[in-house]
Amino acid sequence: MSTEGDFDAKRLVELFGELDEEFRSDPDTSGPQHIAIAGGAAVSLTISGHRRTADVDVVSEGMSASLRRAVALVAERRNLRSDWINDGAKLKIVAVEPELERVFSGSFLPLP
Repeated sequence: MSTEGDFDAKRLVELFGELDEEFRSDPDTSGPQHIAIAGGAAVSLTISGHRRTADVDVVSEGMSASLRRAVALVAERRNLRSDWINDGAKLKIVAVEPELERVFSGSFLPLP
């Protein structure tokens, strides 16, 4: 099982690629899945260095059923925690206009 601090930028990009592939094979996915991430994952992906994070915090509209299914499939295949991507952080976010930066570009999962 993956433990805290297991995700660096390189690993996150690999896992996002796997999520993108899951969307490609999901008949319920009708187009791009736009999500915004924050916290350690956002820092790891946007600032050079070796920042590691325990999870990926989704702070956009939440997680669609398609995203939850894809996350579960990748978690099972890679032996990750089931909540390696989660929307728990949205409860702690104040209403501010974010400055979004694209950190991954897939066919179905452009972030953001």
